Amino acid sequence: VRADSALSTNAGAALRMDPSARHGDNLIKDILQLKQYNNHN
Repeated sequence: VRADSALSTNAGAALRMDPSARHGDNLIKDILQLKQYNNHN
């Protein structure tokens, strides 16, 4: 689970740095934050 969380975080960071993915940034961020929350609790 921890490795999966790290992988998701890295993927999210890469997407946020990609201008072409900007339009989906908020949705991606929300999903990743929820995923991390579920992993830590």
